[in-house]
Amino acid sequence: MRKIIIIFCVALAFPALLSAQYSGGIGRGDASLESLNMPVGVKETNQEVISRCLLRQNFPNPFSSVTNIEFTVGKEEKIRIEVYDITGRIVQTVLDEMKKPGTYQVTFDGSFLKNGLFCCRLICGKYSCTKRMHLIR
Repeated sequence: MRKIIIIFCVALAFPALLSAQYSGGIGRGDASLESLNMPVGVKETNQEVISRCLLRQNFPNPFSSVTNIEFTVGKEEKIRIEVYDITGRIVQTVLDEMKKPGTYQVTFDGSFLKNGLFCCRLICGKYSCTKRMHLIR
C-alpha cells in the first residue's frame, strides 16, 4: 500500500516539475524555444509541379441546383468534363476545350435535373477521374 501512495505522489508531482524546468525562466533549467533553436513556424517547401490532371470534389456537395467543379491541368491538353446520371447516361457535357496548365473552376447548373446521385467525370488525354455529386432540392 505504501508503494502505491509513493507512486501516486510522484505521479502528481511530475507535471509540476516539468513546468518548472521548462517554463523559460532564467538561469539553470532555462529551456525556452529560442534557447533550444526549435522551429516555431511552418513553411511550405513542396514546390512540386503537377504533371497530370486532377479533379477535386465539387462544392457544395450535396447541392440544390448549382455546384462548382474545380480541376487542375498539368500540361496543355484537351479537357472534357461530363456529368452522368446513376444509370450511366450523359446528362450534360460541362466543358470540352483545350486548357493551359493551371487550376480552373466551372459551374454546373443542375436545375433541370431531379434529385439523385450523379457522377462528374474529367477526361484529360489518357487520364480520367470520376467524383460523385448529390443533388437535393
